[in-house]
Amino acid sequence: MVIVNKKAQSSSEFLLIVGFLLVILIPLIIIGFIYPQQGESQISAGQVTGMAIEIADAAEEVYYIGNPAKTTLKIYMPKNVESVEVINDSIIFKVRTINGLTDIVEKLPFNATGNLTASEGTKIIKVESRGDQVWISE
Repeated sequence: MVIVNKKAQSSSEFLLIVGFLLVILIPLIIIGFIYPQQGESQISAGQVTGMAIEIADAAEEVYYIGNPAKTTLKIYMPKNVESVEVINDSIIFKVRTINGLTDIVEKLPFNATGNLTASEGTKIIKVESRGDQVWISE
């Protein structure tokens, strides 16, 4: 006659079920933490790209109108922006993404100089023509 230990069987079944649940839940938890970070960095990069295009369009407008043309822009600088440079014919944003530091560059058909900070928040950007170049500042 064979005696079956019911307590041992239920314990092993319970451990088997918990093991299967962990195999399914651990990847889901990891995915739940990684994808939102990727989405946030993609959104920031998209915002910065749109902002760079908007600044470049305003700079072209005042450049072609000529001196003393001026305009102002109200933009929102996302938190992942490390630095902003206006050098020669480029506006360069350095943006921190999940893959590291990324440059977002908007080229201009003329020289531009300026001074922009990378702090997060709403900013008023002044764009003015200075004859053969454009000045971009806060």
